[in-house]
Amino acid sequence: MNTVDMTKGSPIKLLLQFSIPILIGNLFQQTYTLADRIIVGRFVGDNAFSAIGATNALSMTFMSMCMGVAIGTGVVVSQYFGAKDEKGTAASIANGSYTCLIISIIMTLIALVTTKPILVLLNTPKSLMHDALIYMYIFMGGLIAVSAYFTPFSILRALGDSKTPLIFLVFCSLLNIVLDILFVVVFKTGVAGAAFATVLSEAIAAILCIILQRIVNGFGEAVIGAFTATTQIELLVQQIFSALGAAMVTYTGQNIGAGKQDRISQGVAAAMKISAVASAVLLVVFWLFGRPIMSIFVTNTDIISIAANGIRITSVFLMGLGSVQILRYMLNGAGDSMYALMNGGVEVIARVVFAISLTAIPFIGMLGIWITTGLTWTVTAIFALIRYKHGAWRNKKLV
Repeated sequence: MNTVDMTKGSPIKLLLQFSIPILIGNLFQQTYTLADRIIVGRFVGDNAFSAIGATNALSMTFMSMCMGVAIGTGVVVSQYFGAKDEKGTAASIANGSYTCLIISIIMTLIALVTTKPILVLLNTPKSLMHDALIYMYIFMGGLIAVSAYFTPFSILRALGDSKTPLIFLVFCSLLNIVLDILFVVVFKTGVAGAAFATVLSEAIAAILCIILQRIVNGFGEAVIGAFTATTQIELLVQQIFSALGAAMVTYTGQNIGAGKQDRISQGVAAAMKISAVASAVLLVVFWLFGRPIMSIFVTNTDIISIAANGIRITSVFLMGLGSVQILRYMLNGAGDSMYALMNGGVEVIARVVFAISLTAIPFIGMLGIWITTGLTWTVTAIFALIRYKHGAWRNKKLV
């Protein structure tokens, strides 16, 4: 979880840093909605496409109610978080989650009872009514999943983390498209399949997101505070590797355009050397001065102690983080857009698997949270390296 304290620092920088991941996420959300409609229209038929369209206003009304409660929860959480009230933050997260669950159940019951009368009132053509009802009954029956999908996202954003929701949103969007194709095209389930694909993808994304946050919260206030502190430092460190990666985008693009692909490999090797030196320096700094660095954020000795151990653990894996940034930007510069999509799935799976398994081991416990971060960097770095070595990027020239 990459929390950001927006009570200090440049407003413009903070707003841009926070809003760009949200913009990307919103675009992905619209992309999977478009894909959903295209798949139904092309493979089920015009009537099915129109039937789903006839439910837009109604489905959005009920969804907006659930989303509104989730956003409201986020507002309360953000204010407690800004006030540095850890108990208030934890209580508002718990109470808000229960409220969202209760509201979603109430909305589901109301939707199931009123859908048909409302569609009749809206003059929905009889030829579309059957498909429209099927779609609405399945989609509204899954409002709990929708609420579970939006609630943790709103909470994470309230804590200043707009990147983690983006990862899960991208994963959810891609999963929804795959499930759409599976249910609609392969299984021939029509509009029911489209509705079920959307609900199922949101439910899976919500479960994964909740698992990550629940594991951290389960260790108590001190660990939450420590994780927040180490995340702030990691975000700062990432800027070093991100800057190096950003340079690789231009370097890669220009050399591909000039037909000098061998220079790209030389550039990657050079960037890796720079990353290795930076990682080694940071490793020494965090192992020697981890405790005083963490004492900048809080005065609680328990939080400082846990955070110092956490940053020492993740510092061991910094070369993995550097490699991910370098190769990610390099592959993007080469026009290998598929890598970014696949990398999101790898990262989500790695985070969930490592978090669940490592924190369950008695002698690892809460330290598994930071080991998970490090191992996720390592796994995604290996995946990026395999993609790079495979050489598919050499055929991705855009001009």
